[in-house]
Amino acid sequence: GFPESHAASFALLAYASAYLKVYYLAEYTTAMLNNFPLGFYSPATLIKDAQRHGLHFRHVDVNRSDHFFTIEDGEVRMGLKYVKGLRKEVAEAIVQGRNPTCREGAESGEFGMRNSESSDSNHSPFTSVEDLVRRVPLINKKEIRALSLAGALNFERSVHRREALWRSELAIRPDVFSEQRTADNEHVSEDVAAAGFIRPMTEWQAMESDLRSMAVTIGRHPMAFLREGLKKRGVLSAIETHTLQKKDVVTVAGTVIVRQRPSTANSVVFITMEDETGHSNFIVMPDIFERFRRVITHNSFLLIKGIAEEGGMIKALYFEPIGGVMAEIGSHDFH
Repeated sequence: GFPESHAASFALLAYASAYLKVYYLAEYTTAMLNNFPLGFYSPATLIKDAQRHGLHFRHVDVNRSDHFFTIEDGEVRMGLKYVKGLRKEVAEAIVQGRNPTCREGAESGEFGMRNSESSDSNHSPFTSVEDLVRRVPLINKKEIRALSLAGALNFERSVHRREALWRSELAIRPDVFSEQRTADNEHVSEDVAAAGFIRPMTEWQAMESDLRSMAVTIGRHPMAFLREGLKKRGVLSAIETHTLQKKDVVTVAGTVIVRQRPSTANSVVFITMEDETGHSNFIVMPDIFERFRRVITHNSFLLIKGIAEEGGMIKALYFEPIGGVMAEIGSHDFH
């Protein structure tokens, strides 16, 4: 009857997904990210899980990225699709602008299958922010700023994000390409950048900029930056929770990726947290949830104290927000 067929259908999906993830990780991950929203986990979680399984990602780049994620030499190139505020038609115009002889939309589809662009004789890369603005007239000032903050305007690592943002402000001025712009003004902007007046972002700042501008990062996990200080406080990582004994009292920190309250669970809440080592799972009884409701529902980064249970679960007793982390991680939450 229905239960058996329903179970068989889910079993087939689970087996097929597991097979693809094990043997075709790059293709599987690319397809998942290109077809989002779908499934249970956010793109940020999918990327970190793939990285822990050995997949390498390449940063978003106006000279390399398509609208969708693509595969280059076995690694995944981030797509322009994830830059917040960038319209699809502008992303496609960027790809068309650097590949003028390519048919629009022909480079890659939602499954991201194409070869590295470095061998494409039609490839005509953008050389500067000004060049991009000139060749892609559809782009507006909000979009050029978004690309700057996402790190997509580094031009073969010759320009860092803050410098790109500075140059983008110059490039989007109404008179940027007019003959009235004096040579003195050009020399001033060049001298400021050359003098090191604009300092590059730190690794932490770049990570936060990634999360704000794209909701994903291919750099270090946010928790990795805090690990040394957490260790000194005796706070465990996710992987360390896998070997706990029942009734061990522990404190774990991470970013919340799932908050569940199934209708059949009598108001019990289940939380999954993530860090650079993997996932940790918590059960929250109704009275504890009500006591810490606002902390649980309004913070992306939490420190949880609890007692280890069977099956790798931890019964949460105390919650505390982790300060100093400004960006948020996407999570799957009950409503």
